[in-house]
Formats: sequence, C-alpha cells, structure tokens
Amino acid sequence: MAILDTSGSWVSGDDVRCLRAMGMGFSEYNLGGLVSCMNQLQVLSDGMVLAVREELDRYESAYASNSTSNAADTEGKVLVKADVLSWEVTGNKPSGLQREMMDARHQIMRAFEFCPYTPKDNGMGANTSVVYRS
Repeated sequence: MAILDTSGSWVSGDDVRCLRAMGMGFSEYNLGGLVSCMNQLQVLSDGMVLAVREELDRYESAYASNSTSNAADTEGKVLVKADVLSWEVTGNKPSGLQREMMDARHQIMRAFEFCPYTPKDNGMGANTSVVYRS
C-alpha cells in the first residue's frame, strides 16, 4: 500500500479528505491509487498541492455549514401565507452551500485529472468513474 508523502505540503489525513470530497468509496485499491497520484502531484507542483488543500478546507467548511443548515431545516424555503406562517420548499435547486461544495469538488477533481484512479468531473457537478485495473 502506498504511503502519503508528507515531507512536502501534504498533511497526514489529506488522503482520506480527498476520498470524501471526491465521493470515492473507501477501499485499499482506491486509497492506494489516490495516494500514489497525490505523491505524484506533489512532485509535479507543490503549489497545486496547496491549492487542493485550500479546496478541501472550502469543501469541508461548506459541508459542515450545509449539515447545520439541514438540521435547522430552513435552507431553500420561504415563509408563505398571510394568516399562518409556515415554511415551504420553493424548488429543487441546490442551495448556495451545495453549490459551494460542488465547485470545490470540481476543482479537486480537476487537479487530479491525470490520475486514472479518481472520478472524472463532467463539468456539471456530476462525475463518472474511470477505473483502470492491471
């Protein structure tokens, strides 16, 4: 199993953070492949590693805020009715926090476009998995 090289800008645990942000399942195969690509990215560009770490922070911040908002259950709703106030969902659009998470995920996936182990973003927030096995 590959071990994340933390002698540069990667920090222990960034591999699992990347797995979560890209929506990859946790397995020895996925983790090993991703760590290999993360080590390669560090050799290619330490600046890109720092950019990915910033996107991971942004994704996790939006995720935490979205979870809090979901608990409050008011995101995406408006007050309606004049005599009795109640919350109603106004549509099925992603909230601002969900769009923030999708954008951060998109930026992380773009940083790993060279990696055959990571999902590929189709540019619209969805992803397709490309799996290469030897």
